Amino acid sequence: MNDAPVVLRGARRGLAWIIASALRGLHLTVRTRWLGSARIADLHARRAAVGIAVWHGRAVLLAPSRGGYGAVFGGRPRAVLVSASGDGAWASAILGDLGYEVVRGSSSRSAVSGLRALRRALTAGRSPILTVDGPRGPAGTVAPGIVAVAPRDGLWIVPLASAPRRGIRLGSWDRQWIPAPFTTVVSLVGRPIHLDPRTEDREACRARLQERLRSLHRTAERLARGPSPEVRAALAEAPA
Repeated sequence: MNDAPVVLRGARRGLAWIIASALRGLHLTVRTRWLGSARIADLHARRAAVGIAVWHGRAVLLAPSRGGYGAVFGGRPRAVLVSASGDGAWASAILGDLGYEVVRGSSSRSAVSGLRALRRALTAGRSPILTVDGPRGPAGTVAPGIVAVAPRDGLWIVPLASAPRRGIRLGSWDRQWIPAPFTTVVSLVGRPIHLDPRTEDREACRARLQERLRSLHRTAERLARGPSPEVRAALAEAPA
C-alpha cells in the first residue's frame, strides 16, 4: 500500500496551519477601515443572494482579519469559491484553518463546476467570496465564467477593493499584497451589480464588473496613500 499521498496530505495540512497562524497573528496588528459596507447589509436585509467580487491578489489583506470579510457579512457563514486545481488544494487548506467554508469549482473555464458549487453555497445561505480574476489570471481581468454563474442564480455581485497603507507585493502572477505589521487597510464596498446577459451582452457584463473593480481599487489605493482631511475624518468614524 502506498502511503505517500497520505503523508503529502498530512504535510500540506501542517504547513497550511502554520501559514494560517502566521497570517492570523499578522492581522492582529492590522487595522481595517471600511467605507460602503452598508450596501452589503442592505442586500442581506432584503434576503438577496450576495457574492463578493475581489481580485486574487488582495485576498490576504482581509481573509485572516477580525475586521476583514467577517465585518461585512453580518454573521452570515462565509464561503469561498476555490479552484479545483492543485493550487486550490493549498488555498482550501489555509482558508479552512482561517474559518471559511470552501466550495471547490472553477469560474474561469467552463464555469459548470463553479456554477454547481455556487448554487450549493447559496442554497445553504452562504455569501460566496469570488476571486474573479483567478485561478490563473491575468491579474486584474475578470474571467468570463463568473458572468455565466451570476445571473442564473439571481446573484448580486458586490465589488470589494482593499489597499494597505504599507505592505509588500509578492512576485506571484497575482502580485499578492501582504500588509505590513501595524498598518491600516482601506476597504471600499462598491455599488452592487446584477449581471444579466438576458438584457446585455455577456462581454459587456464582464467588462462592466471589471471596470467597476479597477476604478474602486484606484480609489482605495489613493485613500490608503494619503486621503484628504475629509476622507480621513470619514475613515476615523468607520468601523474597525
